[in-house]
Amino acid sequence: MRAKLREDRTVALQINETWAMDFVHDQLATGRKIRVLTIVDTFSRLSPAIDPRFSYKGEDVVLTLERMPERRLSEDHSGRSRIGVRLPRP
Repeated sequence: MRAKLREDRTVALQINETWAMDFVHDQLATGRKIRVLTIVDTFSRLSPAIDPRFSYKGEDVVLTLERMPERRLSEDHSGRSRIGVRLPRP
């Protein structure tokens, strides 16, 4: 079954305007299943967060999203996108 696109969807015009998130599922050679939460900036197509876990709960998704303000995408002087990580003060 194909996913239906939302009619009110708008195109991102700059970095950090819209992020999309989804889960990727896989199985390790040991047979253990793994889930990976991926978050993608829809303008630059870069991923500010990829969070692998063996088990995911709603609280885990919230924790990943709460860390997102610390990791922001930005453009350098040449217009290329890069990930910037805000470091804590010493």
